[in-house]
Parts: sequence; structure tokens; C-alpha cells
Amino acid sequence: MSRFNEIREKFHKEKNTPGLTSLPSDFYSKSFEEAKLLEERAKSTMDSNAFREYESMMSMLKRLYWIRIQKIVLMALNLDEKPEGLLKEEAVVYEKIKNNLNEARNNFTCEKIKQKDTIRVQILSDLPEFVGSDCRNYGPFNKETMIELPKNEAEILIKQNVAKMSESN
Repeated sequence: MSRFNEIREKFHKEKNTPGLTSLPSDFYSKSFEEAKLLEERAKSTMDSNAFREYESMMSMLKRLYWIRIQKIVLMALNLDEKPEGLLKEEAVVYEKIKNNLNEARNNFTCEKIKQKDTIRVQILSDLPEFVGSDCRNYGPFNKETMIELPKNEAEILIKQNVAKMSESN
């Protein structure tokens, strides 16, 4: 079986299987070696059929790789353990994705986005309870209430003309 037919077969199997299919550990390196030889032959002989075969092989290989990467991204989102069947090139991608996702999860906590700076404001109209960017509830407030709020929340209320900076700031 030619390498191109093998890539095509692997592509169709991967496309129609929910998980990662099994590939030989040297699948990508062998496929790229074969493609490089085909490209060199096409250039040296100026054979248009060989050029088309090379381009088709590379296109199919890239599509196969991309389908596997899409599955790997979903696995990184949903699994705590490294999935089986990753080739070394894919394992590198998986680890990077997993690390970035863990960092994003860890960075998105109310404690990390709490603000330390506060501003004293006077509320200009009755306000219902609202959730601030620090994930805390504020209010409800009555008109004329003097309150110290995190800087971000205070600035938003001031911009909306429902509060003004207190004279004692």
C-alpha cells in the first residue's frame, strides 16, 4: 500500500471515530519523509502527476493532523489524565493546551480579581443589588447613601451618573 493510500485510510478512519485512532509512533516522520521524496522526484522530473500526488498527500496529512488536534483539544478540556494514543508531536500540543487551560482556570477566581483600592461615593438614586467584578454583591443602596466601593465598581456607577465621588475623598 502506498503511503498516500495509508494516509487516506487513516484520515477516513480518524474522521469516523470519536476517539483517537491508533497510529504507529513514527507515522508523521515516515509520512513526511515519503512526501519529501515525492516532492524531490516531482521537482527533478517536472512530473505534474507527482506534484499533484505530493500536494494531495500533504493536504490529507494536514487534515488528519488537524482532526486529531481537535480531538486532543476536547480531551484536554474534559480529561484530567493524558489520553492514550498520542504521538509525541501531539503530546507536546496536548501538554501546552492543558497547561494553558489550567492557568486560565487558576487565574479566574474571585480572590484574584478582588480589588484593593476603594473610593467613597455618594449614591444619587436608589440602586438594586448588583454583582461587582470581584464577584461580590453590593447594595441595594438608597439615594444619598455614602459608601466605600472598590474602585472599578465606583467608577462604573459614576460614569452611569448614579453615584458621585464623596467630598471626603
